[in-house]
Amino acid sequence: MHPLFWGENTHIQPQSLLDLAAMAFAKKSLFLYYADIPSEAKEILQKVKVCDCCRGALSGEGLRFIRPCEKIFGIRKLPFMFHTCSPSCYKSFMSQTESLTKHLYES
Repeated sequence: MHPLFWGENTHIQPQSLLDLAAMAFAKKSLFLYYADIPSEAKEILQKVKVCDCCRGALSGEGLRFIRPCEKIFGIRKLPFMFHTCSPSCYKSFMSQTESLTKHLYES
């Protein structure tokens, strides 16, 4: 993997307060308990995606990072970009010792 590519895409940017609030709202299913949600909030909640690592709620860009796969498709050290919902999810995913190939095929 070229060093310029790696350096450009490995800086983890902090999430916005809006994204963190939307993620917490979605993870706790608070929309089931509150009937009067403003239309702006509904739009944001409709854009919530799935975290690549834990399959939970992901609002906005999340934390973007690259992790190389040891060997897949006959290529060694092929980089894959993931978006994770939180720093704890990122830490948990990066500490996994099992093969990244298994995670990619489960997706």
